[in-house]
Amino acid sequence: MEQLVKITDAAEQLGIHYQTLRRWVRDGRGPRCVLTPGNRMCFRESDLRHWTNSLDTIEPVSSESCKHIP
Repeated sequence: MEQLVKITDAAEQLGIHYQTLRRWVRDGRGPRCVLTPGNRMCFRESDLRHWTNSLDTIEPVSSESCKHIP
């Protein structure tokens, strides 16, 4: 059986908050997930890998491009 990754660990690997990942999954924009018998959201390692490989490369935004609101 393939190893399952908890949502908190998956989010940490992706560099995002776990609630962001949960929202993406709920909205159909995240990786496929599985629910454990305790109703916890987890991911198969292969599903995470497939999803991250399918993402477009996005250039990071520098802090200089952000505008401060007066």
